[in-house]
Amino acid sequence: MDTPSSDPQKLSTQPQTTVKLESPEPNNVKIESPSPQPEQQQQQQQEDQKMDVDKPAVNEEAVRGRRMMGALLGTLGRIQRETQEERQNSRMQRRMQLEQRLAKRLQEERQQLEEQERTELERKKREAAEELELDRRELLRLVDERKEQFRLTHTKPQLFYCEYRS
Repeated sequence: MDTPSSDPQKLSTQPQTTVKLESPEPNNVKIESPSPQPEQQQQQQQEDQKMDVDKPAVNEEAVRGRRMMGALLGTLGRIQRETQEERQNSRMQRRMQLEQRLAKRLQEERQQLEEQERTELERKKREAAEELELDRRELLRLVDERKEQFRLTHTKPQLFYCEYRS
């Protein structure tokens, strides 16, 4: 007769046995192990087969899904990088155009400033020349006034003679 062991872990893992007495005699004892009925056993086998068949299909679908998701994410990542590059390129182009416009404007402003400085310098030179001419005329007028007070001699060199006035 089977005796259960005293270890509690072994108790839970060992199949439970049932003792069936067919007759009152002690020699005629049958020990039966629990086994499922034939219908249940067939159902269990069919379910196991279905699970075995479903597992690869589920596995294949999961792998395919992961692969498709990876491809999709890769494509989206590539598109995102391309759009970022396009944005950066367009930003750089706008920046370059802006810098070119600023450089052109700066050059025009420099030219205008140089032209203004040139005209200002020319104006000052003209004013200085006019003032010099006025000073020269004034001096000549003063000399002529002084000459009128004197008489010139006919000798060479000419002498200026002033009569005595009392």
